[in-house]
Amino acid sequence: YDTSPAFSPDGRLLAFTRYHFGERLPTLMVERLARDFVPDGPPEPVPGVAPGLVHSLAWSPDSDRLRFVEQDQIKEWQVGGRIRVVYTLPPSMTSSRTVSFGVHKGISRAVAVQQATDFDLWALPLDPSTHAALGPAAVRAKSTAIERHPRLSPDGRKLAFVSDRSGKLAVWLANADGSEPRQVSNLDAPITGYPRWSPDGKRIAF
Repeated sequence: YDTSPAFSPDGRLLAFTRYHFGERLPTLMVERLARDFVPDGPPEPVPGVAPGLVHSLAWSPDSDRLRFVEQDQIKEWQVGGRIRVVYTLPPSMTSSRTVSFGVHKGISRAVAVQQATDFDLWALPLDPSTHAALGPAAVRAKSTAIERHPRLSPDGRKLAFVSDRSGKLAVWLANADGSEPRQVSNLDAPITGYPRWSPDGKRIAF
């Protein structure tokens, strides 16, 4: 599927990112347009840009350059030419996934949104009879990545959850207190989540 479209100011080019079935990273594409925005031939990948986390596409006012963000760098493609690195984002902004470019009185500016994505799993001790909280929540299976979808085994001894601490979303298994975590799935799938135990605690569906 295609996403993140950006028309050039002269209406002759359309940039977008294309996801192919079974691939996790998109390809940066450009479609040439004829009058009334009718496609003029098939779209082509932008040369020199490998599939990757490309976003925030924006054209220069003269329609000669396409700006975009790839990983931690703001880059610029000269139509028919080379790609150059305009700016490398500092470590505090590498998690930014939205950047907006603009030009005012000949000066280019960029505005970025920074979002914290370190989600951890927490456990709240409860009274077995009243289910009232017996104390503060405590973190379990903590990491600098994203943890989600926790599920205790039927005997309460194991914790299944989803994490991207290995670089991609996968099902992980740990002791109930979060200790000794280990990865148990390794699929190139766009979505991995919602682990559920079998009644005997021997299998996990996800």
